[in-house]
Amino acid sequence: MPDSARRGVCLQAFASAVIWPYYHSAYRIRGWGRLPVPRGATLVIVNHQHDLDSTSTIMHLSLGGPLDSPAYATTGRRLFEPGFLGLQVFWAEPLLRRIDASKLFRALGMQPLENQIRSRRIHAFARAVYDLHGDMPLSSVFRAGSLDELGPDLERQPISFLFGGAIFRRAMKTEVRLKAVNEPYRSEMLAEMRDEVEHDLAGVAALLERGGTLYLTPEGVYTKTGRVGRFRAALARL
Repeated sequence: MPDSARRGVCLQAFASAVIWPYYHSAYRIRGWGRLPVPRGATLVIVNHQHDLDSTSTIMHLSLGGPLDSPAYATTGRRLFEPGFLGLQVFWAEPLLRRIDASKLFRALGMQPLENQIRSRRIHAFARAVYDLHGDMPLSSVFRAGSLDELGPDLERQPISFLFGGAIFRRAMKTEVRLKAVNEPYRSEMLAEMRDEVEHDLAGVAALLERGGTLYLTPEGVYTKTGRVGRFRAALARL
Protein backbone atom coordinates (compact mmCIF):
# COMPACT_ATOMS: atom_id res chain seq x y z
CA MET A 1 0.00 0.00 0.00
CA PRO A 2 1.41 3.47 -0.85
CA ASP A 3 2.41 5.61 2.14
CA SER A 4 -0.28 8.21 1.37
CA ALA A 5 -3.01 5.52 1.36
CA ARG A 6 -1.65 4.03 4.59
CA ARG A 7 -1.77 7.45 6.28
CA GLY A 8 -5.30 7.93 4.97
CA VAL A 9 -6.45 4.61 6.43
CA CYS A 10 -4.91 5.43 9.84
CA LEU A 11 -6.41 8.93 9.91
CA GLN A 12 -9.85 7.69 8.86
CA ALA A 13 -9.73 4.98 11.53
CA PHE A 14 -8.76 7.52 14.21
CA ALA A 15 -11.47 9.98 13.11
CA SER A 16 -14.07 7.21 13.10
CA ALA A 17 -13.11 6.06 16.59
CA VAL A 18 -13.40 9.61 17.94
CA ILE A 19 -16.40 10.97 16.04
CA TRP A 20 -18.57 7.90 15.41
CA PRO A 21 -19.66 7.46 19.07
CA TYR A 22 -20.58 11.16 19.29
CA TYR A 23 -22.61 11.07 16.07
CA HIS A 24 -24.62 8.11 17.30
CA SER A 25 -25.31 9.75 20.65
CA ALA A 26 -26.29 13.14 19.17
CA TYR A 27 -28.18 12.00 16.04
CA ARG A 28 -30.31 9.10 14.89
CA ILE A 29 -28.21 7.33 12.26
CA ARG A 30 -29.23 3.98 10.82
CA GLY A 31 -27.29 1.81 8.42
CA TRP A 32 -27.89 -1.55 6.77
CA GLY A 33 -25.47 -3.81 4.96
CA ARG A 34 -22.10 -2.96 3.49
CA LEU A 35 -20.25 -2.92 0.20
CA PRO A 36 -18.72 -6.18 -1.10
CA VAL A 37 -15.38 -7.24 0.39
CA PRO A 38 -13.12 -7.58 -1.49
CA ARG A 39 -14.20 -5.27 -4.35
CA GLY A 40 -12.81 -3.41 -7.33
CA ALA A 41 -13.45 0.16 -8.42
CA THR A 42 -16.70 1.28 -6.77
CA LEU A 43 -18.73 4.46 -7.24
CA VAL A 44 -21.12 5.14 -4.34
CA ILE A 45 -24.03 7.38 -5.41
CA VAL A 46 -25.74 9.30 -2.59
CA ASN A 47 -28.62 11.77 -2.38
CA HIS A 48 -27.39 14.88 -0.51
CA GLN A 49 -29.79 15.76 2.31
CA HIS A 50 -27.77 16.84 5.37
CA ASP A 51 -24.42 18.25 6.50
CA LEU A 52 -23.62 14.87 8.06
CA ASP A 53 -24.19 12.87 4.87
CA SER A 54 -20.56 12.73 3.85
CA THR A 55 -18.87 12.05 7.18
CA SER A 56 -21.41 9.55 8.51
CA THR A 57 -21.59 7.61 5.23
CA ILE A 58 -17.82 7.52 4.75
CA MET A 59 -17.34 6.22 8.30
CA HIS A 60 -19.99 3.55 7.72
CA LEU A 61 -18.27 2.49 4.47
CA SER A 62 -14.81 2.48 6.08
CA LEU A 63 -15.86 0.44 9.10
CA GLY A 64 -17.53 -2.05 6.75
CA GLY A 65 -14.11 -2.83 5.26
CA PRO A 66 -11.75 -3.61 3.85
CA LEU A 67 -9.83 -1.86 6.59
CA ASP A 68 -6.65 -1.56 4.52
CA SER A 69 -8.25 0.69 1.87
CA PRO A 70 -9.61 4.21 2.50
CA ALA A 71 -12.93 5.36 1.08
CA TYR A 72 -12.75 8.68 -0.77
CA ALA A 73 -15.43 11.37 -1.06
CA THR A 74 -15.91 14.22 -3.51
CA THR A 75 -16.55 17.52 -1.74
CA GLY A 76 -17.08 21.09 -2.95
CA ARG A 77 -13.97 23.21 -3.41
CA ARG A 78 -15.15 25.80 -0.87
CA LEU A 79 -14.23 23.26 1.81
CA PHE A 80 -10.58 23.61 0.80
CA GLU A 81 -10.44 27.40 1.13
CA PRO A 82 -9.09 29.24 4.20
CA GLY A 83 -11.95 30.28 6.47
CA PHE A 84 -14.17 27.23 6.08
CA LEU A 85 -13.48 25.91 9.58
CA GLY A 86 -14.20 29.32 11.10
CA LEU A 87 -17.70 29.23 9.68
CA GLN A 88 -18.35 25.73 11.05
CA VAL A 89 -17.05 26.21 14.61
CA PHE A 90 -18.42 29.63 15.59
CA TRP A 91 -16.97 29.68 19.12
CA ALA A 92 -13.43 29.23 17.72
CA GLU A 93 -13.93 31.47 14.70
CA PRO A 94 -11.14 34.00 15.51
CA LEU A 95 -8.64 31.15 15.64
CA LEU A 96 -9.89 29.06 12.73
CA ARG A 97 -10.92 31.58 10.08
CA ARG A 98 -7.37 31.97 8.74
CA ILE A 99 -6.47 28.27 8.85
CA ASP A 100 -6.10 26.34 5.60
CA ALA A 101 -7.25 22.80 6.45
CA SER A 102 -7.05 21.47 2.88
CA LYS A 103 -4.18 19.06 3.63
CA LEU A 104 -6.08 17.58 6.55
CA PHE A 105 -9.22 17.10 4.45
CA ARG A 106 -7.24 15.43 1.66
CA ALA A 107 -5.59 13.11 4.18
CA LEU A 108 -9.07 12.12 5.38
CA GLY A 109 -9.93 11.06 1.82
CA MET A 110 -11.82 14.15 0.67
CA GLN A 111 -11.33 15.07 -2.99
CA PRO A 112 -12.15 18.59 -4.27
CA LEU A 113 -14.72 18.96 -7.03
CA GLU A 114 -15.94 22.38 -8.20
CA ASN A 115 -19.71 22.60 -7.81
CA GLN A 116 -20.29 26.37 -7.84
CA ILE A 117 -19.77 27.67 -11.35
CA ARG A 118 -22.24 30.57 -11.59
CA SER A 119 -22.30 31.89 -8.02
CA ARG A 120 -20.21 31.76 -4.87
CA ARG A 121 -19.95 33.32 -1.47
CA ILE A 122 -18.46 36.81 -1.51
CA HIS A 123 -15.58 35.57 0.63
CA ALA A 124 -14.65 32.96 -2.01
CA PHE A 125 -14.55 35.47 -4.87
CA ALA A 126 -12.56 37.91 -2.77
CA ARG A 127 -10.08 35.22 -1.70
CA ALA A 128 -9.51 34.18 -5.34
CA VAL A 129 -8.57 37.74 -6.35
CA TYR A 130 -6.54 38.26 -3.18
CA ASP A 131 -4.42 35.16 -3.85
CA LEU A 132 -3.61 36.33 -7.38
CA HIS A 133 -3.37 40.11 -7.04
CA GLY A 134 -2.92 40.95 -3.37
CA ASP A 135 -4.91 43.22 -1.07
CA MET A 136 -6.79 45.41 -3.54
CA PRO A 137 -9.72 47.78 -2.83
CA LEU A 138 -13.06 45.99 -2.90
CA SER A 139 -14.35 48.64 -5.32
CA SER A 140 -11.85 47.33 -7.90
CA VAL A 141 -13.04 43.73 -7.50
CA PHE A 142 -16.84 43.97 -7.18
CA ARG A 143 -19.43 45.93 -9.14
CA ALA A 144 -21.16 48.84 -7.40
CA GLY A 145 -23.95 47.63 -5.14
CA SER A 146 -22.79 44.00 -5.02
CA LEU A 147 -21.69 44.30 -1.38
CA ASP A 148 -24.66 46.28 -0.06
CA GLU A 149 -26.01 43.25 1.80
CA LEU A 150 -22.84 43.14 3.92
CA GLY A 151 -22.94 46.76 5.00
CA PRO A 152 -22.50 50.37 3.83
CA ASP A 153 -19.36 51.89 2.30
CA LEU A 154 -17.48 48.60 2.00
CA GLU A 155 -16.13 49.49 -1.43
CA ARG A 156 -13.51 51.72 0.20
CA GLN A 157 -12.13 48.82 2.26
CA PRO A 158 -9.36 46.42 1.12
CA ILE A 159 -10.13 42.76 0.37
CA SER A 160 -8.55 41.65 3.66
CA PHE A 161 -11.30 43.52 5.54
CA LEU A 162 -13.62 40.59 4.70
CA PHE A 163 -11.30 38.05 6.31
CA GLY A 164 -11.73 39.18 9.92
CA GLY A 165 -14.04 40.73 12.46
CA ALA A 166 -17.82 40.66 12.40
CA ILE A 167 -17.92 40.99 8.61
CA PHE A 168 -16.25 37.59 8.09
CA ARG A 169 -19.32 35.48 8.83
CA ARG A 170 -21.57 37.60 6.60
CA ALA A 171 -19.06 37.41 3.73
CA MET A 172 -18.90 33.62 4.15
CA LYS A 173 -22.69 33.24 4.02
CA THR A 174 -23.70 35.78 1.37
CA GLU A 175 -23.66 34.53 -2.23
CA VAL A 176 -23.43 36.66 -5.37
CA ARG A 177 -23.38 35.81 -9.05
CA LEU A 178 -20.12 35.71 -10.95
CA LYS A 179 -21.24 38.80 -12.90
CA ALA A 180 -20.82 40.81 -9.67
CA VAL A 181 -17.03 40.52 -10.16
CA ASN A 182 -15.35 43.16 -12.32
CA GLU A 183 -13.15 42.44 -15.30
CA PRO A 184 -10.45 41.25 -15.78
CA TYR A 185 -10.94 39.18 -12.62
CA ARG A 186 -14.17 37.57 -13.84
CA SER A 187 -12.48 36.21 -16.96
CA GLU A 188 -9.54 35.00 -14.86
CA MET A 189 -11.89 33.10 -12.58
CA LEU A 190 -13.74 31.51 -15.50
CA ALA A 191 -10.47 30.28 -17.00
CA GLU A 192 -9.30 29.01 -13.62
CA MET A 193 -12.60 27.22 -13.00
CA ARG A 194 -12.38 25.38 -16.32
CA ASP A 195 -8.89 24.18 -15.46
CA GLU A 196 -9.93 23.21 -11.92
CA VAL A 197 -12.97 21.23 -13.09
CA GLU A 198 -10.87 19.22 -15.53
CA HIS A 199 -8.12 18.70 -12.93
CA ASP A 200 -10.62 17.63 -10.27
CA LEU A 201 -12.44 15.18 -12.55
CA ALA A 202 -9.16 13.67 -13.72
CA GLY A 203 -8.06 13.23 -10.10
CA VAL A 204 -11.15 11.37 -8.91
CA ALA A 205 -11.27 9.32 -12.13
CA ALA A 206 -7.70 8.22 -11.39
CA LEU A 207 -8.82 6.98 -7.95
CA LEU A 208 -11.41 4.75 -9.59
CA GLU A 209 -8.93 3.53 -12.19
CA ARG A 210 -6.71 2.38 -9.32
CA GLY A 211 -9.61 0.36 -7.91
CA GLY A 212 -10.67 2.80 -5.20
CA THR A 213 -14.06 3.44 -3.59
CA LEU A 214 -15.45 6.91 -4.30
CA TYR A 215 -18.46 8.57 -2.66
CA LEU A 216 -20.32 11.02 -4.93
CA THR A 217 -23.41 13.23 -4.57
CA PRO A 218 -24.08 13.73 -8.30
CA GLU A 219 -26.79 16.35 -7.78
CA GLY A 220 -24.08 18.76 -6.62
CA VAL A 221 -26.44 20.52 -4.17
CA TYR A 222 -28.66 19.69 -1.21
CA THR A 223 -32.04 18.26 -2.16
CA LYS A 224 -34.92 20.60 -1.37
CA THR A 225 -37.64 17.93 -1.41
CA GLY A 226 -35.87 14.75 -0.30
CA ARG A 227 -36.13 13.40 -3.84
CA VAL A 228 -33.21 12.83 -6.18
CA GLY A 229 -32.60 15.82 -8.45
CA ARG A 230 -30.87 16.25 -11.80
CA PHE A 231 -27.45 14.60 -11.97
CA ARG A 232 -24.57 16.74 -13.14
CA ALA A 233 -21.93 15.93 -15.74
CA ALA A 234 -19.43 14.48 -13.25
CA LEU A 235 -21.43 11.23 -12.99
CA ALA A 236 -21.16 10.46 -16.71
CA ARG A 237 -17.42 11.19 -16.64
CA LEU A 238 -16.82 8.87 -13.70
